[in-house]
Amino acid sequence: LFLCIVFFALAEAAVPQKRDGDGCMIEGNYVNPGEYYNGKKPCMRLMCYGDENGGYGGSGCSRIVCPGEQKVIPGDPDKPYPGCCPNVECLE
Repeated sequence: LFLCIVFFALAEAAVPQKRDGDGCMIEGNYVNPGEYYNGKKPCMRLMCYGDENGGYGGSGCSRIVCPGEQKVIPGDPDKPYPGCCPNVECLE
């Protein structure tokens, strides 16, 4: 009986323990599973997957390709996505 209890205790300790909640920590902010967070660093729209690892992914700023000259207006690094994205104006 003692061996069974010790074995059970060791088996329980070997199982990865679930974190408090199923969400994600992104830039120090808790995000619920399936919800989005507009990040600054990196400048991306991120979605919390809600998996056991707190995984998340997302998309960044779009790229505009001009046929001729262009003017790039830098984004504001202090603003969350999409305010941190640069803007491109096609001049021709």
